[in-house]
Amino acid sequence: MQTILASKKGDPNLLPFRFALKAYIADERLKIPVLPDVVSQVIGLINHPNADANTLARLIHKDQALAGYVLRVSNSPIFAGSREITTLRQAIARIGAKTLGKIALSVTMQGKVFKADGYEVVMKDVWRQSLTAGAFAQEIGKMINDRNESLYLCGLLHSVGKPVILQALEDLRCEFDMELSFEGGIALMDEFHRVVGRKVAEQWKLSEPVRHACIHYLEPEKSDGSLKEVRITFLAYRLAKFIDVDPTEDDLLALADNPSTAALRLKEKHMIELASRLPRIRAVLEAMSGGM
Repeated sequence: MQTILASKKGDPNLLPFRFALKAYIADERLKIPVLPDVVSQVIGLINHPNADANTLARLIHKDQALAGYVLRVSNSPIFAGSREITTLRQAIARIGAKTLGKIALSVTMQGKVFKADGYEVVMKDVWRQSLTAGAFAQEIGKMINDRNESLYLCGLLHSVGKPVILQALEDLRCEFDMELSFEGGIALMDEFHRVVGRKVAEQWKLSEPVRHACIHYLEPEKSDGSLKEVRITFLAYRLAKFIDVDPTEDDLLALADNPSTAALRLKEKHMIELASRLPRIRAVLEAMSGGM
């Protein structure tokens, strides 16, 4: 097999891979992961205004590995109380059905969707930012008195097309019998993940706000629907980029001056308030990602 690495002039294989990937997408040859049944049901429950705790507990109990993970997270320092949680009912009583559902949803997504051979480090970063964006989308919703649970999904899944693209590139690499540089793969992932993200959301029958967020989160004003949710996802995505680096005053001022922020009637003081929640979000992220 011929190995061609990226040079200063770029990856010579990038162009043929790009054309092939476009055809792959147009011909509906993408291998979109099947949404696990437990995830579909959990999404339905956390989106319901009156999530039934007993139903959620029974659902999670069906997967013993998942149940064990949820209990470990529930006993982590960020959630733990004075007594150890030993049952899902106790966990629900302490942290709430919706939070428990999000923990279950997140761990399942991480294990079954956000993965790509050869790009493990990239997927780790994508997943951490996705979890963080989900958390920030919720915080922004609270700030503007919008507690729509789909905001969490918009933030969590805005980059769901990225692992699908990377899997398609691996398939094409085998089909072409030639290599694509790591940098070339990342470039194609960044270029195509939004349109693929919408295809994933459509196949999974996710809500319209999630579909619009997947394709328009980088350019909210181009969205032809769910504009508020897309703007929130954009802002959550931008805030999530600070997960490893504290934002400066200039960073927060730039976010406050963004058209999407202004449309949500948020100002610099709101950006400062959101940034102040980073330590807790980091702690929750650490608990929910198992220290990844």
